[in-house]
Amino acid sequence: MLKSGRGRNSERARVQERLKAAEKRALLEIDRERQAAARLQKELDAAARKREQSDARYRTELRAVHVQLGDLRQQVGVLDGNLASAQVAHARDADELARTREQLLMARASAATRRQAPPTKPVAKRKVPRTPRS
Repeated sequence: MLKSGRGRNSERARVQERLKAAEKRALLEIDRERQAAARLQKELDAAARKREQSDARYRTELRAVHVQLGDLRQQVGVLDGNLASAQVAHARDADELARTREQLLMARASAATRRQAPPTKPVAKRKVPRTPRS
């Protein structure tokens, strides 16, 4: 009977050892999983910080581009006004040039007709009687 008691004790001891070994393996596995989770959390935090920095940089650049866009729109407005003024001045100058050309052509035509007109007989001068000088 002692053998069977010892057999049970040794069997219990082996079962206990197996349980302890299984528990140790489970604890090691849990520790590895915790380390992996901690590493992944750090990577996630780093990625979130990087994204926040990128977002902040993007917002800053976007604000700068909006300011530049406003400035360019202002310049376009000024240039549109200048263009409109230049077009009005050009139209006025073109009208004046056309009138001047027309006047020049009329003056040339008038001069040409005067040159081509037959000479008229000179009108005789009327003689005025002289008064004696004293």
